[in-house]
Amino acid sequence: MIGVSKNVTYLIGSPLSVRDYNRYGVGEWIHRGWNVRVFDLTKIINKNFWDHVNGNNPTQDFSFLTVFETAEDAINEIKKIQTNSVFIDLLGEKIFERKCSALAKQKGKTIKLNLGCIPSQPHNIFEKIQRGLWHPEVLFQFLVRKLFGYKRLHPDYIVVGGLNSEQQIKPFRSKLIKAHNLDFDFILNDANSKDLSNNHILFIDEDACYHSDYINLGITPCATPKNYFPTMNKGLSKIGAAFNSEVIVAAHPSSDYKKRPNSFKFPVIKGHTYNLIKDAKLIVAHGSTSLQLAVLLRKPILLVTTNELEKSFSAGTYAAFRSALKKPLINFDNLAIDQDLVSCSYVYNEIYNAYIENYIKQKNTPMKTVWEIVVDELVNDLKHELGSI
Repeated sequence: MIGVSKNVTYLIGSPLSVRDYNRYGVGEWIHRGWNVRVFDLTKIINKNFWDHVNGNNPTQDFSFLTVFETAEDAINEIKKIQTNSVFIDLLGEKIFERKCSALAKQKGKTIKLNLGCIPSQPHNIFEKIQRGLWHPEVLFQFLVRKLFGYKRLHPDYIVVGGLNSEQQIKPFRSKLIKAHNLDFDFILNDANSKDLSNNHILFIDEDACYHSDYINLGITPCATPKNYFPTMNKGLSKIGAAFNSEVIVAAHPSSDYKKRPNSFKFPVIKGHTYNLIKDAKLIVAHGSTSLQLAVLLRKPILLVTTNELEKSFSAGTYAAFRSALKKPLINFDNLAIDQDLVSCSYVYNEIYNAYIENYIKQKNTPMKTVWEIVVDELVNDLKHELGSI
């Protein structure tokens, strides 16, 4: 780069929410004096998903946001962007998305995130075929890339968190920015992280029956409302009785239970997951990424499942969480009367420490927010390239 424009463009494949605005660090770039634009390609990539999440009715009017109607318009607008700009590439691997990512790389520096690493298990050939059948859209795109010989795109930067997310990036043809999982920012921004009231049991909801990703990926939900909610309500009631505490549900950000005929019988609260975890005496979950907050806050955890979930595409992920946290299987369809739930939830610091290192934050990485780390790294590199910025 022979100069720097101080323009940063986000390429996104799902509608921008206030939550995404915060998590993706838009405000940090603006605070540092950069010109920010967000290009939303959702309508082009997956119109059904756009309609499902009601993308035409945003929760916030973002003046820097452009929603594209056609692929031609999006490509032409990316081509107009000033050379030596910066792109935050949040797109996937579909053919049109790859085309946009490749064009962005020609125009300037590209940054991708690999921060959402979670426990996983290796799959044999039968399991891989089965997963492909569960995810036909993903399988189709994979086959197209293989048949037409598409080369892997290597961004200029990849932001990584725990050790596992770094180990996934091989060979190292991109510069790694070592940060942490986005949820760790809650800890950094919380001045009273140790002020814990421990007054309820919290179930971390995954929107298992209605999640918008089912539409986005073209897959069958991993649970049905008629089976899932009666089983979960019964199981959570037993846990509440065992611990003599109120049960609260932390609703998934994509959920909308007010419009659903089947739901939880407990109070459902949306948009306050961190504080709900912070104030809980016990966390119950299947395998949510928000479990990392429970680990960081050293909360007792129970990992639960149902017969239906164990037959779904999510079963392997849930088993991997149990393996990483050394937790026993608690199946609400077969919950033993005499099962010792207290010992099942016990906090083992060495296990939690290993989980943090592997999946959240490595030792000796900066104690700054993800986007402070990213902007600092980029600006320092540009200073070395240009002498000044």
